[in-house]
Amino acid sequence: MPLEGVEGANFMPASQIIEVTAERTAQFKEENPSNIPEVDPKIDGLDDTAFAVTLRIPEEPEDITDDELYSIQKSKLRTEEDMRLKLAEEKKDGVRQRIDDLRGAFANLAEKNKIKEEILQVADEDFNIDPEYFELLSEKNNHRIEETKKEVAYGIEVATVKLNKLKDKFYSVLHFEKFTVKALRTHSYVTTFRVPKMSEFLTSNLESFKALLGAENGARDSMDFEEDDVM
Repeated sequence: MPLEGVEGANFMPASQIIEVTAERTAQFKEENPSNIPEVDPKIDGLDDTAFAVTLRIPEEPEDITDDELYSIQKSKLRTEEDMRLKLAEEKKDGVRQRIDDLRGAFANLAEKNKIKEEILQVADEDFNIDPEYFELLSEKNNHRIEETKKEVAYGIEVATVKLNKLKDKFYSVLHFEKFTVKALRTHSYVTTFRVPKMSEFLTSNLESFKALLGAENGARDSMDFEEDDVM
């Protein structure tokens, strides 16, 4: 210690302690010179490569690009969300269990009512203690059903339009669809061919040809009839 052996060191002011410490440290270095040889930095110095090998300077960390991996904050938030979902499911399970117990008790009561004599039995309508509340629940359920239908109406309409487009492109153009009839006792089967409908141009020409052919046959028949009358 630099202040070892100095009398009254514990009572010296801070500035004097610093001066005495610096003086005794310089004196110690003069009396005990360093044995480390001088090193030429250009010859005996170390470059960055040597430091990199000996000290193993770490490279820059790579960014996490995988979407399936969570950061510390996301992992914490996910854990809290999972805990909330777990508590909510436990609460729902408790409500479901309570409902099942009430249903069981009501079914047991209904069975006991059927066992009683007919004159002592309670009518089914009498089990509905609060008809107005029952109607209110029914109206709420119907309202929710209508709201749900409105919410999914857009999706249903989109799916219907897509289905109709597919039918028009691949099904409505067929005059006869392909199907297979298989035998019951053998492996024989008969398959039809997918026959597309004729185009409007071809259909109109075919109808015109049928009309001309009918007119020609009619004229020929009338001429034959006149020849028979002459003869």
